[in-house]
Amino acid sequence: MELEWEQGRRSPHTAAALAGAFLGAALGADCFLAADYLIGGIPALLCGAAIAFWAVKGGVLFADRNSQAVVLLALFPTLLWGIFVNHLSFALTAAPGDPAGIQQAFLSPLFITGGAGYWFQLAGLSAASLGSWTTLSREVKKEQEFLKRAARPCQAPQEAPPADLELYLPKHAWIRPWLLQRRITQGLWLTVLFLLVWLPDLLGHEQVLFRALCGMGASFLVIASLPGPSRHILAARKVMYARKDGQLWLIAMQRIQDTVLHVRLSKLAQIWDRLPQSQRTRFKASIACGLLGMLYFHGLGTPQDYGRAVYYLERKQSDSYNDLLGLCYLLGYGCQQDVQRGRELLERGRDGRIRDYGLGMMYAEGLGIRENIGKGVEYLEKAAGAGYEPAKEAMTHYKKSWFGVWRRK
Repeated sequence: MELEWEQGRRSPHTAAALAGAFLGAALGADCFLAADYLIGGIPALLCGAAIAFWAVKGGVLFADRNSQAVVLLALFPTLLWGIFVNHLSFALTAAPGDPAGIQQAFLSPLFITGGAGYWFQLAGLSAASLGSWTTLSREVKKEQEFLKRAARPCQAPQEAPPADLELYLPKHAWIRPWLLQRRITQGLWLTVLFLLVWLPDLLGHEQVLFRALCGMGASFLVIASLPGPSRHILAARKVMYARKDGQLWLIAMQRIQDTVLHVRLSKLAQIWDRLPQSQRTRFKASIACGLLGMLYFHGLGTPQDYGRAVYYLERKQSDSYNDLLGLCYLLGYGCQQDVQRGRELLERGRDGRIRDYGLGMMYAEGLGIRENIGKGVEYLEKAAGAGYEPAKEAMTHYKKSWFGVWRRK
């Protein structure tokens, strides 16, 4: 059963998916021929998985949707190119460097004259391709299940998002042409690279250098004629901005996972227009709680208040700022001290400076474990070296004795 946003868009997406799948499978076939020329045998057969991989990825890229219908359309190009490239590889082996001989061998019934080796290679190539296609099909099924879960309404968040908080999400419809251009450019270069490996068998060794230079020059002109994709524009897929009280904050969504849907926030941002209002409100509230907790913890734009920091950080529905919440529990900032929970949250944190500072204080002060000032100072030195000011201040409370042992001043 298709989702509403997929209905009524079959014709243009079917054509685009087939075109992308054929081009992707052609790149995978090119990869197999290059591997067969260089190494041959079982390793080359495993490269048959590239045919299915690039066929599916090409169809998804051109159709701009990741669905089971697109993956199913990619199966035909996968099998077709697998049969074609297997036949061509035997023709190349029959008359290497002789274009006329290769053409004659290709048009001959190699499936009869090739013997058991022909069918063994075809079976291995097909098995690798179908195995890769099946794996990708399962991934797409999971993707569809996620989209269905994300489209369901959810309960209202515990803490409503502030009315003055604005979220700026990346516009994927605007970014997509740049991404498509980049992937096509990469595909062109890979195609030329693989062609240069097995062209000697097809064209003859005396023509390889000339044809290679022509191919490289033509591909360079094609790529140079396109406006180069901006690294900053493509990087915008993974970040969002939040504005509150006239201040703008950048949030790296790729590093934050939503604890309700169990996906990265960057994935939720990609389907923002398809989410129900309740999910959008929950998403916004989760971002707001994490951001407000961080602001109150550090005292940025507001008086420092550990109690309010813990209040907001407890209500976020993501794994962001676990290190800050863990530090509060470890040291008893704004809440009842809970060393065990603080350590667990710190170890799941993403800011290495705060994690090292918290672990350093835990060992140096003997919080929940046996005191080990030396090991604690090692963690504090790492945090201080990364520029974390509280760690630098904590280091002033310890000194090294004449015997090289760390102790309190």
